[in-house]
Amino acid sequence: MAIKHSYSKIIYLTILGLCTLTANKAWADNGLNGIWQTTGYGFLFQIEDKNVTIFETTKISCYPSILSAGPLSVITRQPINEKVAATFPVSVPGFIDATIEVRHGDSDNTKSFFRTDTGAPMTATRISALPARCTQAISNNAVNTFDIFTAIFDEHYPFFDTFDIQWDKEDARSKAINISDDNSLFDLLLSLIEPLRDPHIILAAPALEKFYFGNEHLRRKPAYFDNKQLVGNFDYGTKLLLQNIETNYAANPLVYSCDNQFAVGEFAAGDIVDTNVNAAIGYLKINSFGDCAGNLNTILDTIIHSLSGKGALILDLRSNLGGSDKAALTVLSRFTDVVHHAYSKQVAVDYASQHRWTQPRPVFVSVSTGPSFRGTIVLLTDAGTLSAGETFTMGLKNRHPQIIHMGEATAGAFSDILPRVLPNGFLLGLPNERFINKNGNSFDSSGIQPDLLVRFNINDFKQGADSQLEAAIKAIAAKAQ
Repeated sequence: MAIKHSYSKIIYLTILGLCTLTANKAWADNGLNGIWQTTGYGFLFQIEDKNVTIFETTKISCYPSILSAGPLSVITRQPINEKVAATFPVSVPGFIDATIEVRHGDSDNTKSFFRTDTGAPMTATRISALPARCTQAISNNAVNTFDIFTAIFDEHYPFFDTFDIQWDKEDARSKAINISDDNSLFDLLLSLIEPLRDPHIILAAPALEKFYFGNEHLRRKPAYFDNKQLVGNFDYGTKLLLQNIETNYAANPLVYSCDNQFAVGEFAAGDIVDTNVNAAIGYLKINSFGDCAGNLNTILDTIIHSLSGKGALILDLRSNLGGSDKAALTVLSRFTDVVHHAYSKQVAVDYASQHRWTQPRPVFVSVSTGPSFRGTIVLLTDAGTLSAGETFTMGLKNRHPQIIHMGEATAGAFSDILPRVLPNGFLLGLPNERFINKNGNSFDSSGIQPDLLVRFNINDFKQGADSQLEAAIKAIAAKAQ
């Protein structure tokens, strides 16, 4: 028995050693080790076997990113010509919790780092070594922090001309020279970004408990927002709209799901507007786009089943604060029976110097294998429809049969938010992309215009009437006659 046990142990150790050698060889041969520099985005990815370090770079700086990476998992069971070579998790606590797929490029020296939550593939090229500035100590004083802040905007922010705003950097830098505390520096940086009123700019100093969120300072606001408050206006607006709909329009109480992300109901057209059409009209209010703790498709199955038998649907995206473009595409897949173009994305590259965009990357709406709604759709939007709510609108407007888009123009803020950390610990987020339609048009600042403009009448609303909702119901009734 002892001899048998010894042989078993030798065989086990031999197999273990072979497995270890095989694993080590897989890491050595995976073709991923090295330094990968993105086009746009300003990231360097340093891969050493399972370890991934992300650096944020400008022409004058390079240091570890606020976007932290977990261990790399190499995909070993698929042919080399398959897209995904490896994956690793990335996170910014309280802001980003996602996965990056490393995809094969056109050569051994090109890869695509694809963030699954945003659908943003970052094209990267292998470089021979980390730039020298990545290994140097970085000063966190006010002037250096200011210089890197402005360098980030110079290289990545493409909307100064859109908003007709240019910074007087010389004057602002002269003020930074005399600053010795973070409170004063925060106020200086805020004085630069605040006039932009860009919903996708964030500046946060948690240690000071000072925060700026651009989506609280919209250039255009829905009439039902409370102008006396900034924080919580989207929740406030959604609550007002839905309370009024439940009280004055819905045939039955609305059904909520996914932490109130969705509200579903129905209307009897003949009870609301002067029409002979009495068929029930479905209603779906989408307040944001998230994955519902991984249960999005299950929840959508239930929602679509509840719309069974209804020939028309009002999709209400008013006061939709956005969220995940990936989730928005998943919802879009429930309203089509054919793959179609949603939009194309472009990334700003060294924009102040080159005014350059990457080549458009098309994004398509797929066809869901689950239940779907193929009937008439009227879409309602307004100035409170932003970000993923707008990319959803772009995708839905390419649907066949065509939808009817009513209400008011969307907010005009599409890009994902590029996360950054400044040398003194301030957190920064800014947009660095544009979304274009099949004709090459983007809608930043102007927003997506509806097919039929219907203003929200705040005086009627105070009496319980929703002018935009009633216009949508009339449009459906007229189409059915």
